[in-house]
Amino acid sequence: MKKRTLGNQIRIAFSGVVVIILLISTIFNIASIVSDTISTASTTAVNEAKIAANGINTSITEKTALIEGLAIQFGSGIENGIIDEDILQEYLLLQVERLDSILDIYFSTPSNSIIGTTGWSPYLDFDITVRPWYIGAISTSGVYISDPYLDVATNIPSITLSKHVQYTNGQTIGVLAIDISLADMRDELLNLSAGNDGYVFMINEEGTIVLHPNEEYMPKEDSTFNIASISTSYADLLNQVEGVISKVINYQGDAYYSAVRTIPDTPFKIVANYSASAVSDAIWSEIFMSVVLTVGSLLLVMIVIQLIVKKYISPLESVVGALDQIKNGNLNVQTSNIATPNQEIEKLVLSLQVVSSTITLYINEIDQVLDAFASGNFTKNPKQNYIGDFGKIKISLLNISQQLAELLSNTQLSANEISVGTKKIAASAQTLSVTTVEQGSLITDFKQDTVQVAEDIINIIADIDKSYELTDTMTNKALIGTEKGKNLANAMQLISTSIHELTEVIKSIEDIASQTNLLALNAAIEAARAGEAGKGFAIVASEVRELSNKSTAIVNDIYGMINENIELLGKGEELVTIAVEALDDIASASVETRHVSKQVSDSAVNQKESLNRIIINVEQLESEMTKNVAISQENVSISEDLEVQLENLKQQLSKFVI
Repeated sequence: MKKRTLGNQIRIAFSGVVVIILLISTIFNIASIVSDTISTASTTAVNEAKIAANGINTSITEKTALIEGLAIQFGSGIENGIIDEDILQEYLLLQVERLDSILDIYFSTPSNSIIGTTGWSPYLDFDITVRPWYIGAISTSGVYISDPYLDVATNIPSITLSKHVQYTNGQTIGVLAIDISLADMRDELLNLSAGNDGYVFMINEEGTIVLHPNEEYMPKEDSTFNIASISTSYADLLNQVEGVISKVINYQGDAYYSAVRTIPDTPFKIVANYSASAVSDAIWSEIFMSVVLTVGSLLLVMIVIQLIVKKYISPLESVVGALDQIKNGNLNVQTSNIATPNQEIEKLVLSLQVVSSTITLYINEIDQVLDAFASGNFTKNPKQNYIGDFGKIKISLLNISQQLAELLSNTQLSANEISVGTKKIAASAQTLSVTTVEQGSLITDFKQDTVQVAEDIINIIADIDKSYELTDTMTNKALIGTEKGKNLANAMQLISTSIHELTEVIKSIEDIASQTNLLALNAAIEAARAGEAGKGFAIVASEVRELSNKSTAIVNDIYGMINENIELLGKGEELVTIAVEALDDIASASVETRHVSKQVSDSAVNQKESLNRIIINVEQLESEMTKNVAISQENVSISEDLEVQLENLKQQLSKFVI
């Protein structure tokens, strides 16, 4: 498997670390962005609900204070007869002109009369006292705020703030009421909304929508909308604790973060909605920016890593390239083009230069020495100071020179000695050739004499069959005695052979004892070297050595006994031989008396055959002697050729200088 370069490894390692750090940082940043964005949306929704509630509350409070003040004034003035209907209407008109947000101010009495700023009068079957705002004011000590309805005088959707006006004795004078246009309140609510991807609307305690930025959900003459009809998730807002955020889905399927705020001293609640899609867009925007920053940071870091690698690692790669050239045999490397941005690389480049120049000097000198060796001059030796492990090369070259010089010197001496020996061999071969010819002549004479002897023996055979029947009985007994003697002699020989074999076994035992003694001695020496740790082994070695000495002594004793037996056995053999010889003499005498001629005849036949074999062998010997003469002459020729080759070897050795 091919390994990466250091520069690539650094790039990969640092890029990996940076990517991990940036990923972790981006993940934490995105998590923080998500949390902060949702928190911001929640805070915005709560704050908008609070701002809208406070704004509506301020407007209603202003009108509540107005109606309470007017109720006190009107009650006191009417009770004291200071205020009549004209003054009352004039005063009411003045208040309407002063406050643009008031649709109508009017005072109604239990007698179904009404004094207002619009000049509207109830028709015959219209009963003011059954109107919700009238009943609510009568039943409430404070200011009553009605639900939205369509005002009959103006035909405009409105809410009414009404106040019970009484005499000091508690009797009802009438009800003072202020109609507020829902459209004006809606405009005011829209002005209070920040409008940042959200909206606010107002509901009553039952969830009926009072104000809504969408005209479609505003109360109509014959209908109103409840938030539960818009979305089931909105229904939970009625029981939601203030300051808590809920995620709701509107009728269009859009998600919002919603907060509820109750308007103090009113039956109304403000619902503020912050768009979840805006939150998602903000989160994705922040994620996109984070990814862009991460990618930009990664590119910047990779550029910085590339610059660092180029400045600090590229010189190392150049050094590695130079070392590869040295590895491939190119010792003349150039290091001047290698940058040295720091002290370590500068030292490395200088070391590379020293290594290159030093090895070049060593190689050149070694080349000169080897060239001298190739030319036969072994007096050439390396002169430079080889440092460190290179000193072994110098020692090896010196040893090679010395060994070759000694080898050549010994070869010259051996060549001289071989030359002398060759001359002696040539002389000996010449002598051998002459001697072989003489031996051939002798063998020819011997063959002729042997043939003559064979003919004489054949003539003698005819005179031998004369005493065959003389001593037949003596001959048989003599033969039996002779056979017994031979059996005894054979038994003595077997005993002698066994004793000699036993002697060989005892000799092997003696050799083993001697080797054991030597091993015990070596073990004792090693145990002595081992010191305290080898004491036990030394004792064992001493015992083994003593046992070996005893074995040797026993073997020597056995040797003595065996030698005595051999000596006695030899004497016995001599006696047996004498007995056998005596028996042979008897047998010979018997043969001479029984069938001298027969024995002599057989002997003569055997001798004839033997002489024939001798004649054949002599003829073969004569033939071989002829071959020996040829071989001797060939040896003389080879010796002369060998002497010529030795002269050539001497001439070749004379070329070497040692």
